[in-house]
Amino acid sequence: TSVRKPTAVLRHYLAAIDAQDLPQNVVLKPVFVDDNVDADARVLLANYCATRGGEVLAGVPAPIVDFADVHPETHQWSGSAMERVGANKDRILARARELNVDGVWFCDADLVCDTTTLASLMACAVPIATAVYWTRWSARGTETRKVHAAPQVWLRHPYELSGMGLTEHEFRERLARRQLTRTPGYGACTLISRTALHAGVAFARMPNVSTQGLMAGEDRHFCIRAEALHQYGWADPWPDIFHVYHLPTDL
Repeated sequence: TSVRKPTAVLRHYLAAIDAQDLPQNVVLKPVFVDDNVDADARVLLANYCATRGGEVLAGVPAPIVDFADVHPETHQWSGSAMERVGANKDRILARARELNVDGVWFCDADLVCDTTTLASLMACAVPIATAVYWTRWSARGTETRKVHAAPQVWLRHPYELSGMGLTEHEFRERLARRQLTRTPGYGACTLISRTALHAGVAFARMPNVSTQGLMAGEDRHFCIRAEALHQYGWADPWPDIFHVYHLPTDL
């Protein structure tokens, strides 16, 4: 993935990647884009890749101020940050095609995945599989507005949990029961099959698709393009994943 996380988060993420129970004959090649402003994290990422036959690719130049992890409510994303992250991820996809890999596992650097995550995604045997995790997107509720955890998969863009013949309750229930579920919206922990990779999936902005609000997210444009290419996404709720979202409290 495109990495801009402090060392305190990154070291747990990388340890979880190392701890994956890989199916027989499966080898991971780490390929990251360094988007960091944390010097220690840059060294950690470079050393990790160097000792595992991986690569750190050059990313799109990044201003320091267009994204922030630390905020009392939620992450502060800008449109330029989402566009840059999408371009960085497309560099990884391009490198994957050059390497002629069997699949690409995009896994955001603020996730701590259990040891079954990649094996579970592979076992789905679908064009695109996404491991489900749950996040309280807003850190603070009020007396009249409770904050419930929500999944990072959705049924209608930009982020609606009803659709495709399911109510929000039915969708949540399927995910809570760990049932593989067709979903057109997803991101963050996604296995892209070789078929989907060579069909032309990408994070670049789609023409004639809104870039306002949540629709500026590179994952939305990836999902819309994938659907147009008939490379369908499925939500795999089997793995347990912790999202280190609210800093520093989630540490």
